[in-house]
Amino acid sequence: MAYLYDKDLEFLKNSTNNELDAIVQIITSNGKITEQLSKKENFRNHFPNHDKYIEDILEEIQSFGGNSVLNFIRKKGVLYKEILIDICKNKKIKINKDSRTRDIEKIFLLNMMQELIENMDLKERKELLDTAKINSVDLSLVEIMKDLENTLNEKNVHLEIYLLQFINSVVLKKLQIETTIKLGAQHLIKSVVPFIHLKTIADITGPAYRVTIPTVLQISMLRRIKEFNEF
Repeated sequence: MAYLYDKDLEFLKNSTNNELDAIVQIITSNGKITEQLSKKENFRNHFPNHDKYIEDILEEIQSFGGNSVLNFIRKKGVLYKEILIDICKNKKIKINKDSRTRDIEKIFLLNMMQELIENMDLKERKELLDTAKINSVDLSLVEIMKDLENTLNEKNVHLEIYLLQFINSVVLKKLQIETTIKLGAQHLIKSVVPFIHLKTIADITGPAYRVTIPTVLQISMLRRIKEFNEF
C-alpha cells in the first residue's frame, strides 16, 4: 500500500522530528500487530529521524480508515478527512461532511472536551477555565461548553492549541507516552496534565480508537501550531 496524496496531511511533511514524535509513538506503541510502520526499512534505518520516513507515517495514518483487507487489495488507504468523518459518525457527533476538515476537527475537539469536562469536579473545571483565560461564573457543563464554543467561533487559534494540548496531554498520559512539543522559539507545550486526576478521566479512547483518536488529536494540534507560527 502506498501513500495517497492528501491535502490535509501534506503539511506534516514540514513538521520537525519533535512534532512527529508523539504520532510515531502512538502508532508503534499501540498499533500492536496491525501496524506496519515499525516493520518498514526506512523506519529501521532512520528512527528516530521521523522526517526521513514521513510518507511511511502518512501511509500508516491512511491505513486507519476503511477495511484493512480492502485497503490491501486496492493498495491504498483512505484520505484523512474520511477517517475523521468516520470517527465522528461512530461517536454520533453531528457534522456537515462538506465542511472544511479544520472545522470538523473543531467540532470533534469540542465533543472530546465535553466528555472530559463531564468527568471533572468544579475545582478542576475552574482551573481549566482560568488557565484558558475564559471568564465563566457558571461552572455547569452546558455553560462551559457555550463559553468554549463562543470563544472558538472568534477564531481563537491560541485557545484551540491550548485545548488540544490539554486533551492530548490526557490521552498521552493514559497511553503512557511522554513527549514535548516546541511552539516557535518562545513557546513550549509539555505533555503533562497539571491538575486533572486520572480517576476523573473518561474512557475517551476505547479499544477501537486506541490509535486513531490520539493520532487525529495530534494532527489537529500540529495543524493549529502551523497556523500559529505562520501568523
